[in-house]
Amino acid sequence: MERRYLNAIAYALPPFSGIAILATPSSRSDLGLIFHAWQSIYLLGYYIAGLLLIEVVALVSGFLCDPIGVFFDYLSIDFQLLFMALWISSIVWSLSERSFSLPMIGRASQRRSHGEGRR
Repeated sequence: MERRYLNAIAYALPPFSGIAILATPSSRSDLGLIFHAWQSIYLLGYYIAGLLLIEVVALVSGFLCDPIGVFFDYLSIDFQLLFMALWISSIVWSLSERSFSLPMIGRASQRRSHGEGRR
């Protein structure tokens, strides 16, 4: 299978597709594929952490002042749309074989895939 399709599969169903690629023995020699698998895993991790933070702040601020709670509810929707845009963009960019690295997530994935933290 072409490398670009494997890179796109890494983002297909995060984190399961990324974990499956990392578990495949034949992918261990392809640092680019490992990078995309880790970036997929981190993308979902950052999404869950960010969404939980926004939801907790929305819940607490909703008790204190209703307009602030409503603001955070809208912020939560915007955050989810941002995640969907990054997720779809990641699939499209990997299919077009463009080199890309998501902010913060890309650096962590780069370190992870190029030896730091690998066994």
